[in-house]
Amino acid sequence: VVQANISLGDEKHVPPSSNNTVINNTAVGAERNFVAGGWELINALVANNSFVNAVDVGGIESTNVYFHAGRATGARFLNNVILQEDGVAISHLEARGIAFGHNNWSKKPVSGCSGGGDIVADPRLLKTGPTGPGSLTREWFKLSPSSPARGHAEPVDRVTEDAAKQPRKRTPDIGAFEAPVPPRTPRSG
Repeated sequence: VVQANISLGDEKHVPPSSNNTVINNTAVGAERNFVAGGWELINALVANNSFVNAVDVGGIESTNVYFHAGRATGARFLNNVILQEDGVAISHLEARGIAFGHNNWSKKPVSGCSGGGDIVADPRLLKTGPTGPGSLTREWFKLSPSSPARGHAEPVDRVTEDAAKQPRKRTPDIGAFEAPVPPRTPRSG
């Protein structure tokens, strides 16, 4: 099991890195699918990602999204799907100063990780296609027609397309992929 799928932060780097952008990713099956923090997190944007089912490896840090102690300035965690379907913690927060909002949590996150526009409900991913090791496709991570994440993201200037290079809608979806727009039914008469 991988310790962390995506990790963002500095340990004693002078000056600390800044302006990092993590968008349109899918991460599944690590001890921590996303981990951030350390000494400073400056102007980081983590938006429109799908973090799915971290794995419990018996450690205290098995958590879907994990924010280490540290100071954040201008850091944002927005429009992400965080799906955890078992007893592994969905979030851990030690860092201060991260702005959270418009995320779809499958269960209630720890205090401080929630923000305006959040949804706490199953995001209802399509979960179609093969599921063997290394064989998940983007179809597995896409939103179903009944997903509560559809049309509930906050528009972000730097996120103009999804992970499949499809344009984000005027009212975008939460997560790595935009759900297809249903075809219009012609009006009769």
